[in-house]
Amino acid sequence: MEAVNTTDAIVYGFKHIATGILIVLSGVFFALVGVGLMLESPVAGIVLALIGFSIIAAGTAGLGYKVIADAVATGQQRVAAHGSSTQQQRTEKVAKKVDN
Repeated sequence: MEAVNTTDAIVYGFKHIATGILIVLSGVFFALVGVGLMLESPVAGIVLALIGFSIIAAGTAGLGYKVIADAVATGQQRVAAHGSSTQQQRTEKVAKKVDN
């Protein structure tokens, strides 16, 4: 049984890798700018560093949530697509039993 074809899975994986890299780079940028500012303005440096770490944490959690949500949605679509044919097969079996 194949729920997702290989090409779609690879494309999906590369999209998530690109998104993950973007999340990490933007978070590290803010964190490094914040650390650099700590000598001149400690409060501003701490705020920017926290923003950077928050971007990484929230982005990583959000990306994980998206993977799970996409998997659930794909599963539900598969069940809906195959469930109707399964229900039709059951109805036909019942009809055959009633006719006999």
